[in-house]
Amino acid sequence: MQILIFGIMLLIVLAVGFYGYVKTKDLEDYYLAGRKLGVWLAAGSFGATYISSVTIVGFTGTSYLRGYGFFAFLLIPIAIAWLVLYFIAGELRRLGPVTVSEYLEQRFKSPFLSMWSAAIYLAILCIFVILQLRGIGLVLQQLVGWEYSTVVLLIGAILLLYTTFGGMTSVVWTDGIQFIILWLGVSIGTIYIIVTQFGSVSNLNARLALVTGGINNVSAGDLVSFNQGGSLTWLTIGSMVIFAVVASSTLPYYLMRLFICKDTLTAKGMIGVSGAFMVVFYTFIVLAGSAARVLEPNLQSADHAFPLLMNNYLPPVLGGFVLSAVGAAILSTADSALIAAGTIFSKDFYAKIKKDVSEQQLFVISRIATGTIGVLGMLLALRPPKMMLDLWVFQAAVIGGAIAAPLYAGVFWKGAKKEGAIAGTVAGCITAIIWDLNKPWGIAGAAAGAVIGLILLVVISLAVKEKDAASTLTGSQSK
Repeated sequence: MQILIFGIMLLIVLAVGFYGYVKTKDLEDYYLAGRKLGVWLAAGSFGATYISSVTIVGFTGTSYLRGYGFFAFLLIPIAIAWLVLYFIAGELRRLGPVTVSEYLEQRFKSPFLSMWSAAIYLAILCIFVILQLRGIGLVLQQLVGWEYSTVVLLIGAILLLYTTFGGMTSVVWTDGIQFIILWLGVSIGTIYIIVTQFGSVSNLNARLALVTGGINNVSAGDLVSFNQGGSLTWLTIGSMVIFAVVASSTLPYYLMRLFICKDTLTAKGMIGVSGAFMVVFYTFIVLAGSAARVLEPNLQSADHAFPLLMNNYLPPVLGGFVLSAVGAAILSTADSALIAAGTIFSKDFYAKIKKDVSEQQLFVISRIATGTIGVLGMLLALRPPKMMLDLWVFQAAVIGGAIAAPLYAGVFWKGAKKEGAIAGTVAGCITAIIWDLNKPWGIAGAAAGAVIGLILLVVISLAVKEKDAASTLTGSQSK
């Protein structure tokens, strides 16, 4: 029954994806769905892109480890990140870019920034596709006993089919359907488990407070404490706020959702509507992870919390619906990463190298790039990384460290100079990579890279401004 329901979901996705293919008439349709989306479809696409296998499997696993401490660790930073996206939406849309790399080039008049950021994005997007395919491979392996490699190849093929040919138009329409499926699936599944296994949330809290030991050796009461018995400091939460803001406002598949809306008001409404739904969704994720800690206290890997919870405590029909929710979350994020990669390659690399390229040629190049990255992701996902959340944090750290400084300075400070932006992006990227390997003081690598990059950008921009002023004054005196 679970497989049947999951198969029906895949057929629906393919049908909707084909509809998007038929609707794709020109390159702007392929890149940005024609820049004409309304609030509700855009909100569904943004929410479905934001919720991935990392969100469902990884965040449920982290809630298994942290309990209610993950509320402070997750919801506060993400809510602030959405506010930042709300305020930068207008300026990012003003120049009419297709990609973030194009915006940086337009703002700072620097082809280097465009090529540098595009190269980083392409490398990281490939990692992200691997994460999504690994997530669904793990879930289906746990739930229905399928071979991991079979799942990766099957889902990867479906993903490639509708994304490669339908572009962003197919992506946003499938995202809208997938957001409904994943939101309802996770919320109904979590409610069912709480009601049948605990009777109420208060009963869950009472049992969660008694949990001790386990994979991370917690003490009684730690898992119902919002600061995990004192282990969460304001420094840690502050760094996570910076990390969430940096990640949400620099990852290309999020920012491209601002560009697909028909106007700035719609883009801001998209953030508000999707944010409200996702706050509720993340609450269910934390409750699911906490319930798993009580029901399955001796797991050796936190990543197994969600699959085992769904497999052991749901009836087949509801389990199939929840399985479809996980599949929807993964497909909706992976397709966004793939179309972003194809767009970045064709728009920020190929079109700059071959300046006389026609629109039809860019169509072909975009599809080839999308397909190639998807195939590469499938092959690499066959030998997957072990801890999904760690790898997701690393890729977000690299992008955040490299892109945050020039992006924020470009939006909020007219005095930001090209030289400062280049120095800031390179220093921020290097800092984020080195920092993320050790995480001194519990500070996220993306936060450290963004701060160092921004400081260097400001210092050099001011120095260039002073030098330009001095040169202007000398020129005036010589006359």
